[in-house]
Amino acid sequence: MSAKTFNTRIGLKYDTYANWVANNPTPLQGEVCVTVIPADTGAVRQEPAILFKVGDGTRTYTELDFTSAKAADIYDWAKQATKPTYTAAEITGLADFVSGEIQDTNTQYKIEADEIDGRTFHLFAKEIGGEWTKQNTYTVPAETVYTLVTGETNGTVKFNDKEVAVAGLKSAAYEDTSAFDKAGTAETKVKALADGAVKTNTDAIAAINDADTGILAQAKTYADGKASTAETNAKTYVDGKLGILAKDKTVAEMIEDAKTAATYDDTALTARVAANEKALETLNGEGEGSVSKAVADGIATVVAGADADFDTLKEVADWIKSDTTGAAKMQADIATLKGGDTVDGSVAKSLKDAKAYTDEKNTAMDTRVDTLEKAIGEGGSVATQITTEIGKLDATVASAEVEAGKGIKVTVTEEDGRLTGVTVTGNYAEIYDAKGAAATAETNAKTYADGLAGNYATAAQGKKADTAVQTVAAGDTNGTIKVDGKNVTVYTHPANHTISEVTGLQDALDEKVKDADLATIAKSGNVNDLVQTAGDYIVINCGSATTVI
Repeated sequence: MSAKTFNTRIGLKYDTYANWVANNPTPLQGEVCVTVIPADTGAVRQEPAILFKVGDGTRTYTELDFTSAKAADIYDWAKQATKPTYTAAEITGLADFVSGEIQDTNTQYKIEADEIDGRTFHLFAKEIGGEWTKQNTYTVPAETVYTLVTGETNGTVKFNDKEVAVAGLKSAAYEDTSAFDKAGTAETKVKALADGAVKTNTDAIAAINDADTGILAQAKTYADGKASTAETNAKTYVDGKLGILAKDKTVAEMIEDAKTAATYDDTALTARVAANEKALETLNGEGEGSVSKAVADGIATVVAGADADFDTLKEVADWIKSDTTGAAKMQADIATLKGGDTVDGSVAKSLKDAKAYTDEKNTAMDTRVDTLEKAIGEGGSVATQITTEIGKLDATVASAEVEAGKGIKVTVTEEDGRLTGVTVTGNYAEIYDAKGAAATAETNAKTYADGLAGNYATAAQGKKADTAVQTVAAGDTNGTIKVDGKNVTVYTHPANHTISEVTGLQDALDEKVKDADLATIAKSGNVNDLVQTAGDYIVINCGSATTVI
């Protein structure tokens, strides 16, 4: 398909920042959002700032980032450890700015570095409107190194190899008697301390260590007294509980003597106990003579050859044997199952609850069925009615396939009750020249009538001529002629006519191709159907934050 070029102006989505945030739409992928930042937010020249955001089809406007630099970006740049540096010459207008800042009433000043010596600066001045003249020159001294070390004598330091006395140092270091005792004072104080507090403490320690009266001796005497008292009390307590022990007899010996005196023959009792233990072992076991085997044999006897109704006896027996709660639990469960319709867990109550649930669901289902039957009506099932309506639609669509004057054909198609398209075949050049067609038809009709009149000479033929077409004239509507006063549609091939030959056709086409029709073509038509007049252009408006095209 060949390319077609149109003069186009595209208006991107354009709105204020406040409107974008308030509506917060989700832009399409690649859709540009033009954002107007008002002047009162601090633009340098009080002009609105224009920023852009580009959609990704997923995030909302407020979630997207601006494509332009933001204040936060500048802040991060300014906070970097290494920042760019500029010389005075690199900053446009700096000299004029500085001179303007330091000018007096009538004079401006500026300072310039010497072109050769970097330590030399020149001060210039000029009267307002005058020329710059040098006023003074300043040179920064060369770098100087200073040294400071210990002096050669007490109380001095050496600064740049020169001895300098430190004021007050000698007095503070050598003559300040408040910091030191005078000669002999320390010895006197030590002797006083030895005769006083030290001697007192020495005497106290000696008293503590005295073998007879010291604290340790007193503690030993106290402990010995307590031990003797405890021994006496213990002996008294034991004698009270055991009585007076036989001389030269220990408690253990006395217990053995008592056991010997109480000895008896338990052989018979031991044999009886052993026999009982053996009997209990047999009863509790699973072999011959045990309760388990006796019960199992009894159940097997009942079950063997029993009626089908008793087939569950073995299962019941096995359950009784394995269940730790025994038959009592089974009896309680059976009683529950046999309970009335108010007993939880009983068969009767379960059946009653099931019936109530079923009745409730049936009632709800009846209500739904009644509703559906009322909605369906008397036409049968929903599927049948839908099929019937689709059939009607098929008939309607078929009748829509009409030929409008054989020049333009309109066809409506549908599929399963849903319109799938409307097709118009032919073009406006095929609309008929009704006036020309009428004139041609009139000429042909007259020629035909004249021929009939010339060919019939007899009275009979004349009678036929009298009943033939008498008059042919232009019709009342476009595309018709009047034959004996009756409008008749006239057909002619549309290829024989151009748009310019059909009166009013171009105006009708221009009227049709307006904004609404153009919008329809842009959405669903073929762009090659568009015709652009020289000098015109197509405006594509993408809307704003509040509109969706």
